[in-house]
Amino acid sequence: MDEKTNTAHSKSATINDVAKLSGASIATVSRVLSGSNYPVSEEMRKRVLDATHALRYSPNLLGHMLKSKTNKCLGIIIPSFQNPFFIQLTMGIENAAKSQGYVSFVFSSQRDTHTEQMLISQIQQLKISGLLLSATDHNPDTINAFLDTGASAVIFEADYSLDPRAINATSNMDENGYIATCHLLESGHKNIAFLTTPLTKRSRQMVSKGYHQAMDLYRIPPEDQTVFESNFERDLDDALFEFEAGKELTKQLLSSTKNYTAVVAVNDLVAWGVIHQLTQEGVRVPGDISVIGIDDIPQGMMISPTLTSISQSSYQHGYDVCLRLIERLESGNMIPNERCYRKPNLIIRESTRVIS
Repeated sequence: MDEKTNTAHSKSATINDVAKLSGASIATVSRVLSGSNYPVSEEMRKRVLDATHALRYSPNLLGHMLKSKTNKCLGIIIPSFQNPFFIQLTMGIENAAKSQGYVSFVFSSQRDTHTEQMLISQIQQLKISGLLLSATDHNPDTINAFLDTGASAVIFEADYSLDPRAINATSNMDENGYIATCHLLESGHKNIAFLTTPLTKRSRQMVSKGYHQAMDLYRIPPEDQTVFESNFERDLDDALFEFEAGKELTKQLLSSTKNYTAVVAVNDLVAWGVIHQLTQEGVRVPGDISVIGIDDIPQGMMISPTLTSISQSSYQHGYDVCLRLIERLESGNMIPNERCYRKPNLIIRESTRVIS
């Protein structure tokens, strides 16, 4: 390595250093590193890339974002990194973004409204014009202010009415609860309990609604439609909140006087907790009690018994919706009240059985 390169290594290399070492103009270096379609000879491109490698130059992405009016970046905000459902959703988004030359930044609100509001504000300050959000906030003011800047957003979950400018990617969670409960009813079960984390979120309320609709359809009287609801919600440092909630709710179910033969869990993590606690108590699944979850996260095939669940195709949903958002960003074509939806599917595995 020559003296010029050693000097550049004594401090953080700049785009000027890359230009000097490669013998290219700053504009040419910028075109090569940004992936611009502007024609640059292969020889010059190689010289720029070699200089970048030799100098260990890293473009100042943040500076570029702040200076430019547009950038190929997307923001993703999910409630938690603990639930694999959101990991699958995020993977779909990231892979779709990558296929279109976009970079995605992923954040967790940790189920906290103020953290979510702060993250949306910071994404706005960075001039990231595309946001994909699973909201914990009960108030739409922050996301609406983001849309007021001319940015675009996809909403996967929210407890408020969506602004017509947002892409509505929410699931019909009542349909999920209905399909799950109908599967158990069609399998001969009548004493079916619904176990859920706090019914403070609209998505969970909708699953509960689907449970009651199915029970009503099969003429199960209201007094025999039982909901066990946990009384806390927070990410845990040393455990999975929803898994722990499932364990605690199962203790309540087993201490009741009613002989339940089946459980609908509000999601797969709660279902895992249910199965774990039932096994600890010597209750066989599905021999004594059948258990069904919602989300169909991949880990459901890794437990024993494997989990019957309602698939929301989270990876593919994230992928498809991300492509739609990018199309909107690049075309500028905003369709009011745009809806992106995937129909849920019942996936039958070992944790449920037919009874006579």
